[in-house]
Amino acid sequence: MKYPSVVLLILLSIFTSSSVYAQAAYLLDNFTVSESNGKVNITLTLSAGSTCDGIRFYRSNDSSNFEEIGHIAGVCGLSSFPTNYEFLDNDPIVNIKSYYKIELGIYGYTNILSIEVMQLSSRDLIIRPNPVQSQTTVFFNNPYFETHFLYLYSSTGQLIDILESQYDYFTLDFNNKNRGIYWVTIAKKGHLPRYRGKVLVE
Repeated sequence: MKYPSVVLLILLSIFTSSSVYAQAAYLLDNFTVSESNGKVNITLTLSAGSTCDGIRFYRSNDSSNFEEIGHIAGVCGLSSFPTNYEFLDNDPIVNIKSYYKIELGIYGYTNILSIEVMQLSSRDLIIRPNPVQSQTTVFFNNPYFETHFLYLYSSTGQLIDILESQYDYFTLDFNNKNRGIYWVTIAKKGHLPRYRGKVLVE
């Protein structure tokens, strides 16, 4: 006779957790994360008429195990107007995807958002994803937005493509290319290559 009670308790717990999650999402007009100068800016907007007892910010590197990284104490929100809040993560996880969520007092947690902050040295080059099936992005250090050229070579050293960018990344499309290993070099015009990397196309 104990089993029905246990099942009822589990179902009640699931229903309560889902309701709390739904309430937290319902309070927000906006929740975003963005990167700026190697830091993560978390912005949220509480809907007009929504209030909560404090806002807590959480971060994770696996979307499961979160740690608190800051909070805003006191009653938040206004009865007449939407209310904007910002929190800056000055020491984010770099070069891997990280995850953020917010706790709105007794209303529980928001949905989880992800972002990847690239932090490269003067000679680092990161290719994501790698191996690749269709498209990949090549990240490199270009703090002053200078024009760079990417040279794509086959495994035998044949020049396949040349791309130009003033940003800190290139997008490579391998949809019409054969499987195998390709080599990448990046250089400023008139300079020797500063960055070298390898791409595996599956």
